[in-house]
Amino acid sequence: AILYYNKAIELSLKTNDLFRLAKLYNMVGNTNMNINNYAQALANYLKAAQINENIKNDANLCDNYSNIADIYFSLDAKDKFLQYLNFKP
Repeated sequence: AILYYNKAIELSLKTNDLFRLAKLYNMVGNTNMNINNYAQALANYLKAAQINENIKNDANLCDNYSNIADIYFSLDAKDKFLQYLNFKP
């Protein structure tokens, strides 16, 4: 799945489709989260969050922050978990 997501990311970068790019980074993050690859999941969620902040897509940004909170919960990083869980756009 990640191979196809990466191809779609390349196309989104070429067409400057930031909305789709953020969704794709989030999906790559989800895939990595499902296989407990927390570092890669976090990196992709943070990319998605940065894009969603820039394009002011608060609905998807909330999803990104919730996913980031899930990672920190899994890593037993309570402070970071609460920081992202309590996000308000």
